[in-house]
Amino acid sequence: MRPTLLIDECVNAKIVLPSFAALATCIFAKSISLGAEDPDVLELARRNNCVLLTEDAGFGRLIFARRLPPPRGVILVTMPNRTAEERKARVDAEAAAALAEANGAFVVIDFQKRRVRAFPQLP
Repeated sequence: MRPTLLIDECVNAKIVLPSFAALATCIFAKSISLGAEDPDVLELARRNNCVLLTEDAGFGRLIFARRLPPPRGVILVTMPNRTAEERKARVDAEAAAALAEANGAFVVIDFQKRRVRAFPQLP
């Protein structure tokens, strides 16, 4: 079954969409709930069994510090101070692996590596 990605409003679609569109069904959060707050985007992804694709590290704080229920998975793309070409090449190289690892986890793609952290167990 093809996974579904909910793409956060902050994501540069020109950089991530070519890599992920071949791997998953992509839905843009702004087409469902324009201007939604982060907890609402998280809930939207959870309710629709989506992996959330974002460039906003705040989702990590919501899941790990505030213990909000996570969605199926989260992929955070974070590469400040890199050109669009560098970012796109890195996402191209990591998209398939990140998507495969995202189920039940928070995956971070930065310029040097990919990190995976399992979601906390909720009571």
